[in-house]
Amino acid sequence: MPHLNSRGLSASWLMKEVGHLHWLAIAEELDTAPSQWVDDRGRRCFASVVTATLSGSLTDYVEDTLCQFRMVVRPCAETSWLSQIDLESVDGNRICVEIMTVFASLEGHSNTSLVRSDIASLPSTTDYDPNKTRAQNLRNLFHQERKRAHDPETPPHVSYRIATNDHLNGVGLVYFARFQNFFGNAEENAIPEMPKGTSLVARRVHYYGNMDAGDTLDIVTDVTTNVENLPAWLMTYSSARRRSDSALIAACESSYRVVPSLGA
Repeated sequence: MPHLNSRGLSASWLMKEVGHLHWLAIAEELDTAPSQWVDDRGRRCFASVVTATLSGSLTDYVEDTLCQFRMVVRPCAETSWLSQIDLESVDGNRICVEIMTVFASLEGHSNTSLVRSDIASLPSTTDYDPNKTRAQNLRNLFHQERKRAHDPETPPHVSYRIATNDHLNGVGLVYFARFQNFFGNAEENAIPEMPKGTSLVARRVHYYGNMDAGDTLDIVTDVTTNVENLPAWLMTYSSARRRSDSALIAACESSYRVVPSLGA
């Protein structure tokens, strides 16, 4: 059951599935297969994720739950290629996922040379898109979270040595969905005793760069708690840097709901 873990739905699996649907929708919009995307200089171009959000309780999805994906917002140029794809269960539960991408190309052989680029032959349209405001809000958060990142000298809560087979995708870049596990483990390390019944209900990740296999990702996490009053909750903020040059790679804000145990 790759879609589940010990706490319900796997956030990493969810991002993989939604990311795939997002890229298929862009390919349909461009009428071009992803392998044929090139920038205005003729270089291979990628739809690189800059923001991924999820909202909804992952513990509401258990073994034998029937559910389906529904694309609520299709990605287009006017909204910085923002999509919203919901996972809906027959029980009435829903998880909302947003993916926002920009086109990027490699200027050299290293993944550290990934830079934003302009894809050739973008379709032209002047249609107003009502989701443009949401896209602008996510762009603002993208810049705010960069400023909030921890000092590079702060000791990490968890570190990962990037491995080719475990962390890179089919084009050789560190896969955006892997950061769900990276940040989830850092959050657990930062919380001395994760209360029983804790459920991830929201997470927003911003991506600022990439890195090569063999480099190390260092993650620092801050935790804010309110477990004395109901509803009880935990909030975390994490920033991830590559060790080779201390460059910020990603930042993450997560919210957890704490459900009291029966009899507590």
